[in-house]
Parts: sequence; C-alpha cells; structure tokens
Amino acid sequence: MSDNYFSNEEKVAIAHLLFQMMLTDGKIDKEEISFFEFLRQDYLYLTESDMYYARDKMETIQAFKIIEAMNTPKKIEAFSLLQNMMEVDGEVTDAELALLSFVAVTCKFTR
Repeated sequence: MSDNYFSNEEKVAIAHLLFQMMLTDGKIDKEEISFFEFLRQDYLYLTESDMYYARDKMETIQAFKIIEAMNTPKKIEAFSLLQNMMEVDGEVTDAELALLSFVAVTCKFTR
C-alpha cells in the first residue's frame, strides 16, 4: 500500500478504532502494542501529532463517519486491520467481537 492510499483523516480514524480495539478487553498486550507500532510506522505512516489526535482528541462517532464515507475497498482494508488487532494477542473476547460487529454495522461494511 502506498502511503497515500488512505487520506490522513482516514488513517487517523482507523488508528482511533485500533486504539478502541486494544482497550476493549481491559488490557493492552505487548503483541497489540507491537502490531500497532508496525501499523503506525510502516503501514499508516502516522506522525506523533496524528497519534495524539487519534488517541486523545478524536471522538469515536467522528471516526465512524469518516470510515463510513470511505469506498468499499478501503472499508474492507480498515475492517481487516481491526480484525487483525482483535486476534493478534491470541485470544478473542466477546467484547472485542461485539466492537468489531458494531463497527461493521455502524460504518456499513459490505463485501
């Protein structure tokens, strides 16, 4: 993926939802941190300023609206990143599944 596949706004929205997925089970595992750092540096190319906004300033409803407006291939890619984050620590909780399902419905993911 080129660094301009997603707009910066889309990248920040994806990062916000990745943070939410990491927090959903009540603990952040080292595998989640490593995966997130890989995505941040080598896939989404987010700056520290972008990360601060995604983590501390962006509202979840804003992230949903941004992702809902993306085209289908981008939505599928974003959904895949969230699913990978959910699975990276080797355990999938009911809360994580519920969040993934909620994101899918709210952002109108279709294949």
